[in-house]
Amino acid sequence: MLVKEFKVDNFEIKVSEQTDEVKIQWLGRSEARNPAEILNPYLDNIANQLRGKNILIDYTKLEFMNSSTVPPIIKFIKSCSVNGMITNVHYNKNLEWQSASFMPLKTVCIILKNVIVTGI
Repeated sequence: MLVKEFKVDNFEIKVSEQTDEVKIQWLGRSEARNPAEILNPYLDNIANQLRGKNILIDYTKLEFMNSSTVPPIIKFIKSCSVNGMITNVHYNKNLEWQSASFMPLKTVCIILKNVIVTGI
């Protein structure tokens, strides 16, 4: 697998290949003023390299993200859908800020093919 991990300040994305899927785990705090500037190229690369694979995007250990992080997430999930990836998105339903951020995302993703957003 050619996808490299991503780390900026207190935020990182780890990528690991499991038996039947690729796990993309978000960790730490996404606090950049304009996260799209750094996240979009990285996430576009992942969407292209993992085309056709099953993926799990795991936000359950993400400590914080500002509202500016949501558009790159939506763009990435849409790219995964378009690229034919079966995409499972997990968030921590017990963290109030994650529920508030991911419930609208869950609604948006209903219209996307192969995408399931689940509070764990």
